[in-house]
Amino acid sequence: MLSTVNKGFVLILNLFEFMRNFRNRAKIGQFLAMATITIILDKKKNNQRKDGTYPIKMKVEHGGSHLPINLKKYAKIEAWTKDKLNSKFPNYKRVNHELNEIKVTAGNILKDYENEIRTWSCRQLRDFIASGLLEEKSKKRDKEKQQQGIHVNHGIKTVKLFEYGKELIAYCEKNKLFGRAKSYKQAMSAFLNYTDFTKEVTFAEITGDVLEAWKIRMMNRPMKDTSYNAYLRGLRAVINKGIKARKVPREGNYGFAYFVVGTPQETEKRAIDLESIRKIFGVHLDYESSMWHTQQQAVFMFNTNGINFKDLAYLKIGQIVGNYERIKYRRAKNHKNFDVVIAGKSKEILQYYIGDRIQKKNELIFPILKKEVLGQGKKESTLYDSQLKVFNDNLNKIAKKSGVKGNITTYVLRHSFATGLKHSGVDIAYISEMLGHDSIDTTQIYLDSFESSKKDAVTQSIAM
Repeated sequence: MLSTVNKGFVLILNLFEFMRNFRNRAKIGQFLAMATITIILDKKKNNQRKDGTYPIKMKVEHGGSHLPINLKKYAKIEAWTKDKLNSKFPNYKRVNHELNEIKVTAGNILKDYENEIRTWSCRQLRDFIASGLLEEKSKKRDKEKQQQGIHVNHGIKTVKLFEYGKELIAYCEKNKLFGRAKSYKQAMSAFLNYTDFTKEVTFAEITGDVLEAWKIRMMNRPMKDTSYNAYLRGLRAVINKGIKARKVPREGNYGFAYFVVGTPQETEKRAIDLESIRKIFGVHLDYESSMWHTQQQAVFMFNTNGINFKDLAYLKIGQIVGNYERIKYRRAKNHKNFDVVIAGKSKEILQYYIGDRIQKKNELIFPILKKEVLGQGKKESTLYDSQLKVFNDNLNKIAKKSGVKGNITTYVLRHSFATGLKHSGVDIAYISEMLGHDSIDTTQIYLDSFESSKKDAVTQSIAM
């Protein structure tokens, strides 16, 4: 009898525990689906300003993560109580009212986009709220101007996006800025594909609200944040250049004045070790075949501090210094001057491609681009893109033959060179983690800061 009672008691306890766990899981699920906003004073020591104040921020919490929005207001610790300013802050009541309006606006955004938010990351939500706050600020400012009798200039209504964009792309292609031309094309194409506008759209019609709606459509595709942020930056560049070129004011419906383009999340590391590089460079290929030329040029790229493919394609014989001792060139992307030692097999490769043309200083070293297309704008751009694709396709074929897995590109070669420097014992303060940087330029700056002799020694130490 006692045994039966005990069993019944245990059963009831187990049932109670199950119900409690079920309710807890339900609460957790509800919490993860919800998003919250809080006004805070960021008291981190590294955020303290010279006058002793700290930034007032909006903390956005979503999906178990939280990120801040800087509200461009600052206060000392003693002037802050819980979630608002106290009487030690000048005009604290007025500023608290402004902060409360900001919080209400953000809260309305959460309500209006409740369903969409469930699929977003915390970063995406933070960026969306920030853009909404700034758009509201824009509308308020314009309303105040109109009440004061100040005319709000809408000069950008006269500039058509695709009309100006076509001119800008042609200019870039003419000046061999193919990367920029491509990014502008892609941005405008994405705008056309993911909005309801036609090619007649003007700069003024691209308001903050339009940009928000465009971004949401791209998010819900779904599309990687690296992609849609690149399109947003590309479109912003086109509009900014158009405003400058057409000499029209930004006042009025300039959407990007109050729209935050998010910072893309860090991308996956793109590098392979030196042993894999050696395998790729050591594959036996038919002499002077397309893959053989790619291999030779890849070796040269790696040996010359991971030179960019565009700079390789436009490298001229006259940029060789001495008896194949150094190469001096200006990088196309950022116009920085580079002075690189010729190491490893690079001299042999140069001698093969130059042959008896050493006195023809203005001729290109490598047969990547034909003379006939140079200066031909779109033809030159098309050939360059085609050659880059062939080069990367060949690299992958060679890698496959060598047993090296992964998508091997010119970009991987550049990253692998930086990783090779690190593994060769170069101080991390000089090169840092190249693949953790937002751009390759950051690491290149570290390389430029080396003493010349030290940089040469490092390059020679890992050259193939």
